[in-house]
Amino acid sequence: MRPGSPVHCSARRAARHIDEAGLKKLDALLEAQSQHFDSPVNFQLSDQNFHHVIAEYSRNEILIRYADELYTYALNIRRQVMAEHGSIKRSYEEHVRIVEALRAGDPDAAERAMLSHIDSVYYTTKDKMKH
Repeated sequence: MRPGSPVHCSARRAARHIDEAGLKKLDALLEAQSQHFDSPVNFQLSDQNFHHVIAEYSRNEILIRYADELYTYALNIRRQVMAEHGSIKRSYEEHVRIVEALRAGDPDAAERAMLSHIDSVYYTTKDKMKH
């Protein structure tokens, strides 16, 4: 995905609108994720909620629906990726960078962090689909 795609636009918009309640939700999800490095199913549930919260703070119904649909579309293949050693930890670390940018209220950093995360998801998913 390149700049202008809906997923990281949601992070850019969320950086402008997120409040302390939203950051607390994301912090709680990060805490849960940090406990699920060996539990792909639990991590994915938290991951879906993580991306949904960010989409909600974009304040754009189309972006919210797009994020939910995209997540559902890739759920099964992502489950296979998440079962690989180190993939959950890598995703968690990318999530931490996204939250740091949101907390700073920095739309550019939020977009970059989300783009980096989405690129990682794209390439690991593409690689898994080849096998």
